[in-house]
Amino acid sequence: MKKHSYIAFFLTLFCCQALWATHNRAGEISFEALGQFTYRATIHTYTKASSRPADRDSLEICWGDGTCEWVLRTNGDGLTLPNDIKYNQYIIQHTYADFGEYRISMTDPNRTGGNLNLNPPSSDNIPFHIESRLVVGVETNNSPQLLMPPIDRGFVGLPFSHTPNAFDIDDDSLAYELTVPLQASNVEVPNYSFPNQVRPGPMNNISIDPITGEFQWVSPAEPGEYTVAILIKEYRNGILIGSVLRDLMITVELSESPPPGFQGPNPPSVFQAGDILEVDFEARGFDTLRSRFSATGGAFILDDSPATFSTTGSFQQGTITANLRWAITDAHERQQPYQFAVKAEDQAGGFSLFVFQISIDNSNSVPELSTLGQVQIYPNPAKDQLWLDWNRIPLQNALLIRIYDLQGQLVLEQSTTATSAQLDVSQLPSGPYLLTLNSGTFSLSQQWIKG
Repeated sequence: MKKHSYIAFFLTLFCCQALWATHNRAGEISFEALGQFTYRATIHTYTKASSRPADRDSLEICWGDGTCEWVLRTNGDGLTLPNDIKYNQYIIQHTYADFGEYRISMTDPNRTGGNLNLNPPSSDNIPFHIESRLVVGVETNNSPQLLMPPIDRGFVGLPFSHTPNAFDIDDDSLAYELTVPLQASNVEVPNYSFPNQVRPGPMNNISIDPITGEFQWVSPAEPGEYTVAILIKEYRNGILIGSVLRDLMITVELSESPPPGFQGPNPPSVFQAGDILEVDFEARGFDTLRSRFSATGGAFILDDSPATFSTTGSFQQGTITANLRWAITDAHERQQPYQFAVKAEDQAGGFSLFVFQISIDNSNSVPELSTLGQVQIYPNPAKDQLWLDWNRIPLQNALLIRIYDLQGQLVLEQSTTATSAQLDVSQLPSGPYLLTLNSGTFSLSQQWIKG
């Protein structure tokens, strides 16, 4: 009898370990207002498709007001994607009793194993936690929609980039920053390193553009899986009214070929109602690799006169082309810019990403494309003084110059109405930074390196 008891015990232990098997890769939580106090939340998770014992047909969501409930998966058995990935969606609504700030969250064991920068070598022992911040007030609020999936691939020695490409239907202002992933509310995962800290070196650097959300990694040094957390903050009239935490997984592999050669155009940054945005793209895969184009952006999902992206959609050999066209109307006017992310990828997984923004202005004093000049930033790298020159750009407002560090923190700010500026950067530590210029009708962001 004692022997059978031990067998039963070990069988039970094995079943429990299988139940909580390695599983979660990436995800986030979005929400939309159905009324002043009623909101609908959607949990998005990307999991390991082959980990069937840990497949979740339901998850527990906590609303931040002391209540939690289970929600069934709403996209059937989940959507199976290439590279052992499954996309799962869970949708449920909730009514709050009063105004206040709430954190909508989900915690689930466990993350996938073998992650190089999250509690290595036992990342599969760490819970997966995602959350979004919601302020319930007089005005309703919808979270931004993250149009680029949180699963991406990179290659050793090649530059990598990713953007959540968030679009806020309420026209709220968005800001991006890198943060540490969570294993519970207000509890960071243990033993976390940013990706550039795995085999660090002079060519292993990361940065994030706080305006476009483009995360750049130049360049991965070690193959394997990495986790990156991006916090997207939402502001209205200068007040923080919400946020979404994206838990992103990047799989870095070895590659024998460069990504598709991508010719990215330079469209004007400001349009008016009645204008037509039309941009042609061209790329070519390496050697015999087949390539294709894809694009995301808020302009593609509008109800009224959305933008179109014309391409074959399938992998082709040789030169590939695409056309983005958008007939802009009065209904498209908004304070925040529209962002587009165009990707050229090949069948080996290599890709090039081109991200740009345009603004819709209702004034009659927007400069034409022919009057837009180029901004010169020199020297780059710079040691003590950084010079900026712009010409043939009529500024309606003062030009705001900002420099951000790798964590998205503002480290220098200067305003001017002149056509050039000199910045004292002698006190900044050496390394890469993001330089942004914004005058309301003109904006630019560019990486700059302090020598």
